[in-house]
Amino acid sequence: MAQEMMNTKEADVGIATIAVAKLLGLPFIPIAKESFDMILEQKTFFHKGIQAFIETLNSKEFRQRVEPIGAYDFKDSGKILYSTH
Repeated sequence: MAQEMMNTKEADVGIATIAVAKLLGLPFIPIAKESFDMILEQKTFFHKGIQAFIETLNSKEFRQRVEPIGAYDFKDSGKILYSTH
């Protein structure tokens, strides 16, 4: 929809992620940096599925697939940033 509106001159700008802009072939100017955290109980963190998810985020293969669609920062992926214990 954003691309159509820009193509028909109904809009000059829109808010989107870099991934969406790239998929639609639109220019991208960042206006903010966002981070996304996953909040889990300690016992949940060690579940097999959660550990597999974190392993995937940290894998070279996943990062190579994601790299072309956005400038994502994975430096804290899988790290425990805060704990109440």
